[in-house]
Amino acid sequence: MLRTSKNRLIPWSETTPQVVSAAMSTAPPGYVIPRSWFSHLADFDLWLICEGRVELEEESGGKFSLMRGSAVLLKPGDSFELHVDASGTYTNAYVHFNLLDREGKIIPYERIDMPATLGYVQDTPCFEATLRRIMFLQYQRQSAEPKLRDSIQCLVSHLMKGLLHDYCLTQAFSDSDQGVGLQNHHSQMISTALSWIYLHPETTLSAAKMAEKFGYSQRHFGRIFQQVSGKTPGQALIEAKIDHAKKLLAGSSLNVSEIAASLNYECVFYFSRQFRSVVGMSPLEFRKDRFAKFPSRAGSTA
Repeated sequence: MLRTSKNRLIPWSETTPQVVSAAMSTAPPGYVIPRSWFSHLADFDLWLICEGRVELEEESGGKFSLMRGSAVLLKPGDSFELHVDASGTYTNAYVHFNLLDREGKIIPYERIDMPATLGYVQDTPCFEATLRRIMFLQYQRQSAEPKLRDSIQCLVSHLMKGLLHDYCLTQAFSDSDQGVGLQNHHSQMISTALSWIYLHPETTLSAAKMAEKFGYSQRHFGRIFQQVSGKTPGQALIEAKIDHAKKLLAGSSLNVSEIAASLNYECVFYFSRQFRSVVGMSPLEFRKDRFAKFPSRAGSTA
């Protein structure tokens, strides 16, 4: 909660970022980043997971699975342990920065009201590109003329503030409950999982494989998935397949067997039964119904 008078926390949005360094970091499969690493943190540090999976463990024992698109905003005093998944190399982009007041002085971190520690970036390629742009500009600044260095520093500061605003857009805040940011992280992760399912209705991935893809154990993934979406991963995948089938039935000339095959059903009769259980009519009945309502938009009824 924001305090009043001299003890008032300063919203980060009222400050100016000063980038200290920016680079990429990698770690091999199974690597552990110990808590001792975090004890040396002297400024703010924003990470974006670019590749691989890593499990973040709090001092309290809480564990959070992070993958591409996950972001971590660290401050001095934070203490975590990171375990890189054994399935592949872990890569993250990071930027160390301070926040300055109007006089250009560094504001002590404990006086700043910062966003939650964990977030999930919705436009990962853009966020990553901005981080890489900051890295490049920091490199250019080292050999630039004094006037040009000032211009580069100003540009980097604006880019950094934009990143922080972007990070905040993905978060739900609560002045009294820091756990909200972690809950929102789960919501963003499951939202991404749902988007992926609806973009890939032909997938044959099991619930266990989907959990692995998104960096969770099957049990943990299923529990969070149902909490956030109100359905199991299997139900969501069936709905995505049937939704795509309805579009093909209404707008293409593919027959029922071809549609079933495009969605990786091995048996057209199983597809038809599943379609009827979700929609309330068979695929052919659905096509005829759509044809009766929208004859110019329907495909063949064969």
